[in-house]
Amino acid sequence: MLWRVKQVGRVFPLVVCSSYAAYQWSRPRTGYGLDGAVGRSWFGPKVALCDAVEIYPGIKYEEGDDGGSKLVGAGLRRLLMVPMYAIGLYMSENTMKQRFSDWKGKSADDVYDDADFWNAVCQPEVDKTLVMVVAREAPGKHIQQAFDRAMIKRLRQLEKEGIRGGKQALKTLNLAIRTHTFSIGEELRFEFTGAEIRVDLAGRSTLVLKCEALSIALAEMFLGKRASSVEAKHEFSRGFARILG
Repeated sequence: MLWRVKQVGRVFPLVVCSSYAAYQWSRPRTGYGLDGAVGRSWFGPKVALCDAVEIYPGIKYEEGDDGGSKLVGAGLRRLLMVPMYAIGLYMSENTMKQRFSDWKGKSADDVYDDADFWNAVCQPEVDKTLVMVVAREAPGKHIQQAFDRAMIKRLRQLEKEGIRGGKQALKTLNLAIRTHTFSIGEELRFEFTGAEIRVDLAGRSTLVLKCEALSIALAEMFLGKRASSVEAKHEFSRGFARILG
């Protein structure tokens, strides 16, 4: 978790899959950075973060915080061997042990290959946080296009299953993303709580989306059968196997 000091008070609507809409404003909170200095965090109270794990030069993930979240794992998304971004998964240890006790004793390979396990992880009722850190400068438009390619087909499928509103919620997310250019080391943070997703775009703006369909599709983009990074999913599998015991 790379807490950002810079902040711009951008305002975006809270999008709900029904016709209801409200507004969410930025409320930066203080946390501790990697070197112990005070920085800003969009989510959570002041916490003393644990040791960091460096998965690529300049890209570090904290192992956990006093709020109970633990780093399950993190890995790189590469394109033609060039690192594009890193993705890290955080989850409460209590959540993991309560919801996934059936997988206690499973190997990392067993976890990786178990579609039922990942389907359970991607459900909205499982609280989790995904932190995407840019490894190569990227215009927001390029990230938006990647999100479209990864999610639109799944959102259409969910709509046929009666889980609606995902396409409009994705459009709102993409409109926010494409207004920025993301530099190396900047992060996009997605905090899933029920069907609600709180998004921090490199500390410049925040966005809240309440949509079950988008919650499922966005989680599956990083954790599902066609996860964007095989490397990262293997690291997540190792983390779950280690923590579940």
